Amino acid sequence: RNSSPYFEKGIALGNLKQYSQAIEWITKAVDLNPQYLRGYLIPGCSTTRLKRFQQAIEIIDEAFELDPQSSSAKMLKEVMFEVTKLEVYQQAIERSQEEE
Repeated sequence: RNSSPYFEKGIALGNLKQYSQAIEWITKAVDLNPQYLRGYLIPGCSTTRLKRFQQAIEIIDEAFELDPQSSSAKMLKEVMFEVTKLEVYQQAIERSQEEE
């Protein structure tokens, strides 16, 4: 079966900021075509927007394993590392403010 309709629907939902639904549709596309790199990268970005950082890292790691030479996968992996550091820092600030 062709994975393109599922992927395109997922992209459209992501553009509408319906990230959970976008992930579902793109996951269907990946199930049909597990070698499609963008099918991992886009859900990685969507899960980041949902602040599910650990899940995003796991998805992007899958993309990196699929194509270690991919500049997109490398870039997203680096971005996720920085975003995760910022999130941990933000949580620490919030905790310290609660303690005051």
